[in-house]
Amino acid sequence: MPKLGDLIDEYRAKALEKFGRSFYHDPIILSILTIFSVMLLGLLLFLILKVQPSSADMPLTYNVVYGVTYSSSWFGPYFYLLSIVGFGIINFLIAWAYFNKERLLSYLIACVNLLLATLTIVSVYNLTVLAK
Repeated sequence: MPKLGDLIDEYRAKALEKFGRSFYHDPIILSILTIFSVMLLGLLLFLILKVQPSSADMPLTYNVVYGVTYSSSWFGPYFYLLSIVGFGIINFLIAWAYFNKERLLSYLIACVNLLLATLTIVSVYNLTVLAK
């Protein structure tokens, strides 16, 4: 019967074979990850400064035809931030999985995070500043 340490080493070797070792040492991935993290921290600071706790509902989606279609409490815009963090983690894991096989695809998947973060910043800005 194999020991627990041997099993851990075996699965670690399989994971390193699958995902590779140099993903987080690549300068392009590091710069994308850094920019993404700074954008998320900026969005968090913006939400902390602009969205104050209140009992009034806040519009979360707006349609030109129907107007405000969904509103929520003051913490509603924080769900945008949480969803982008979730998508970012998933996208970076996918980029990590493809890094050794197809490096350009890995870069493009990681860049999608920057696009999503930019669109989320614009959306949250429109909902918090321009909608009032």
